[in-house]
Amino acid sequence: MVTSSFASILDEAHLEDPYVYTEKSWNPVTIDDIHRSPGTAYRVSKKLAEKAAWDFVAEVKPNFTLSTVCPPLVLGPVVHHLATLEGINTSNARVVDLVKGKWKDEIPATGAAYIWIDVRDCAEAHIRAFEKDEAKGKRLFTTAGYFCNHDIADVLRKSGQFPEFKDRLPAADVKGGELPSKAEVYGYDNSETEKILGIEWIGLEKSIVDLVATLKGFDL
Repeated sequence: MVTSSFASILDEAHLEDPYVYTEKSWNPVTIDDIHRSPGTAYRVSKKLAEKAAWDFVAEVKPNFTLSTVCPPLVLGPVVHHLATLEGINTSNARVVDLVKGKWKDEIPATGAAYIWIDVRDCAEAHIRAFEKDEAKGKRLFTTAGYFCNHDIADVLRKSGQFPEFKDRLPAADVKGGELPSKAEVYGYDNSETEKILGIEWIGLEKSIVDLVATLKGFDL
């Protein structure tokens, strides 16, 4: 089992069009592209790491099978042994910024990742991949669907569960961080993965609310 990434699937040439990604999609970047940008270098590293695992299995033919899990942006509750918020993962750091009031006047752009998964579903996908014969030799493209920073702000504002953060949140009319139109954002089809794993994905509301509940023990 190898934890890979949607970065090994995503093609930068199709960030702003309705190109559809599946479990069979591969990012076309090569080692020669690493100097293009930090984001490209990251995607190269993820693609080459996963490709190396598949090449090893194909060439060496070890006495085990390989499955890879390719999650996009991962949100959700943090473990309690996190020492400080400075050590939080990059994906959840945006929610820390939100509850600290950094989005109050303008919601930042979401970035290239417009699909996501809850950390608990990501973990469950790994477990089920070990348990299910159908997952052997498969790339598993795990995502709960689309999201954007504007959605995250809406979830927290509408939940009403954290009145202590109410004055730090952006009002409903604050702009920024919206999901592009369908013509301007990539599509995805992970039906093969969903059929194999049979996971009912956790929704964005539960993921964000549960995340913020775990952040309350820190100095915000």
